[in-house]
Order: sequence, then C-alpha cells, then structure tokens
Amino acid sequence: MRSSTNSPRSTRTVASTPSFRERWRNSSWRATPSRDELGLAGSVAAKPIQAAVASALSFSTGAALPTVAALVSPRETLIAAVAAATLVLLAGLGALGAWLGGAGAIRPAIRVGFWGAMAMAVTAGIGALVGKAV
Repeated sequence: MRSSTNSPRSTRTVASTPSFRERWRNSSWRATPSRDELGLAGSVAAKPIQAAVASALSFSTGAALPTVAALVSPRETLIAAVAAATLVLLAGLGALGAWLGGAGAIRPAIRVGFWGAMAMAVTAGIGALVGKAV
C-alpha cells in the first residue's frame, strides 16, 4: 500500500529541494532578510574598529557618573552612593532610549531601574553567599 506522501513526484520534489544546511551556508539567503529590514545595501561591510571604539566610548561614558560618585562620597557611604548613581544613570538611559524610540519615558525608566536594582541585589546576594565582593 502506497501513501500519497511517498509518491514518486513528492520524492523527486523533496530530493531536489535544497536542504536547510545548504540554504544556511548560502549567506545571501541568511542575511537578506536582515539587510532588507535594516535598509542596508549588499556592499556595506562591517567596521570592527569603529564598533570597538563606539563600544569603548559608550562604556566609558556610562562609567563616568558612578566613578564620580565613588570619588566624591565618604568611605562609609561609598557603596550606597555608587549604587544610587548607577541606578539613576540606568533609569536615565532607559528614558533616553524610550524617547529616542518615540515611546513614553516614565515606564521604561522605571523598568530599567527596577531590573538594574534586581541585578545588583542578586550580585550582592551571591557575593554574600560565597563571602566575596562580586
């Protein structure tokens, strides 16, 4: 007994269809949707040095406010001052990102600040469990 899914025609169709692995190796098949969505031409090349410099500047700028807080605060309030400065900066960046994206700023600022505080709490908790500052 032969089912319709095993007909010679369907077998030839499956055999002539490129496999997923073959399609995946074809970079234009994989990258075309992304390029189309981003509006990039096929001749645009990656610029790793520019990306590295932009990343370094972003991290340095983001570290400036907590670093200033660490420099100006008294030793007994150092951890709280750095944490507060970091949370204020995170909330500000959440608001900025939302504003640049055309959304309201309050909820994203609260969300980024909240999850930043949660990440700090988890990190501090792990440090307390293992007896080390993490």
